[in-house]
Amino acid sequence: MKKIEKIFTGLGTINTITLYLNDIDTIKANDTLNTIEQYINDLDNKLSIFKSSSEISLINNTNKYIKVSSDTFNIIKLAKEYSKINNTFDITIKPLKDIWLNKTIPTNKEIKKILKLVNYKDILLNNKDMSIKLRNNKQAIDLGGIAKGYIIDKIKDILKDNNFNNALINLGGTVSSIREYRSIGIRNPFNKNNYFATINSIDEDIVTSGLYEQYYKINNKVYHHIIDPKTGYPADTDLISVTLIGNNGAKLDALATSCIILGFNKSIKLIKKYNINAIFILNNGKIYITDNIKDRVNIIKE
Repeated sequence: MKKIEKIFTGLGTINTITLYLNDIDTIKANDTLNTIEQYINDLDNKLSIFKSSSEISLINNTNKYIKVSSDTFNIIKLAKEYSKINNTFDITIKPLKDIWLNKTIPTNKEIKKILKLVNYKDILLNNKDMSIKLRNNKQAIDLGGIAKGYIIDKIKDILKDNNFNNALINLGGTVSSIREYRSIGIRNPFNKNNYFATINSIDEDIVTSGLYEQYYKINNKVYHHIIDPKTGYPADTDLISVTLIGNNGAKLDALATSCIILGFNKSIKLIKKYNINAIFILNNGKIYITDNIKDRVNIIKE
């Protein structure tokens, strides 16, 4: 079997798309990989909060309806739906994240003021012309908690449309193995340069959210990038890493963020409700694996 692989940057990470072929139609395979790279770069230009010309930046910086592409409209619409599941996922979290990015501890007064801007219900959607606006000035959207999951679902559609049914997609750790079992590494939250486990995966998406990804210390206390939209403070629960396994990348991405904020006990109830498998790592080092995948998970002993 022939393997064709493309590695490129986009979405602020390194992406790897691998196609496995029984024939030698390498031209079509390379064309499809180029299409995927272009699609990711196009979405990066539309969804990035770091690019002033992106559709998200236009929405954030303009207090009027902005016509957007179908992808931008659909991902924001999905995000609103997932926010209704519980109040721990909210893409209007950006103003809160911004004040914590200064690497100083904001006052309670500052947080209470900014909290008033965080409310997914203030995202106004016009389905007729696919336009979006935020209800109030200074509100802002950040799609970092759902974008890669949404995009991995769309890549699977591109592969299917081009008749490629054997592939491995890896968007900076958001992974999908198609058709064949493959061993997927799960990052060690206590040593992010290594894996603590692998899972044999086939035809499912794997999304990991962890407190080890972005953080800093002030007075020997660690502050990380996942903010609880109810309190305005970085999530402070017993979970340090959440890996969700299922068949909808966008939903898994959103729920992984929710689980970090909810903590272990409430997360167990959440994943059972939506029939999702999980690997949880608690901050005391304990590991919890849902029963349905225990026989496919291999813990790496150091």
